[in-house]
Amino acid sequence: MVRQVKEWLLGNYWLYNWIRPLVLGGFDFSRCYQWLEVGPEDVVVDIGCGFGQSLTQLGAFQAYHGFDIDARAISHCRQKFGGDGRITLYQRNLTQQDLESIRPTKVLMMGLLHHLTPEQALQLLGWLSQLPGLRKSVTQDPVYLPGKWINNLIGRLDRGRFVQDQRGYERLVELAGLSIQQRIHCASGTGWAHYFCLGLGK
Repeated sequence: MVRQVKEWLLGNYWLYNWIRPLVLGGFDFSRCYQWLEVGPEDVVVDIGCGFGQSLTQLGAFQAYHGFDIDARAISHCRQKFGGDGRITLYQRNLTQQDLESIRPTKVLMMGLLHHLTPEQALQLLGWLSQLPGLRKSVTQDPVYLPGKWINNLIGRLDRGRFVQDQRGYERLVELAGLSIQQRIHCASGTGWAHYFCLGLGK
C-alpha cells in the first residue's frame, strides 16, 4: 500500500513538476543537456521520457523518440508536443530492436537507472555499447552520498528502488563497455537532494 501511494504521488504531474521542485528549491540539469550537444542532425532516444521535461531543454533535433510505461506521462506529452512531426512517443518499454531500427545518435536516460535492477541496467547499457552510430548518451539519477542524511533519506523514499552511490553507477557503465567522458554533480536549490550525471561515449 505504501509503495502504491508513493507511485501515485510521484506520478502526479503537478506534484512532480511543481510542488517537488518548489519544496527542494528547483533543479538545474542544463549542464547534462549541454554536454550532449544535440543539434539539427541528431536522432534522439529518450528512455523514461516522463512528462517531456527533456523536450524543453533540447532545442533543435532531427527526430525524437520518447519511451515511457507511465500512461499519464505519455498522455501529457502527447497533449503538449503531439503537434510536432519530429516527435514520436511510445507507451511501453524500449527494446533492442527499437534501438537498431531508430539508430539514435544521442540517448537520454534522465532519472532511469535507479528504476532498473542491476541486470536490467547492464542489459540496456550493453545495447547502447553495440550501436555504431551512437555518439553520446547521458544518465542522471539520485545518488547516496556520505554524510548527506537528508539526501539519502530522499533517495530511500524515491519510487525507484535501486538508488546507488556514485561508484555503483560508474561500475554499471564500465561493465557494459561504455566509457565515462563526463561526471556532473547536481544539487537541488536547497542542497537537500543530490543527483549524479554521467556523460557516456564508446
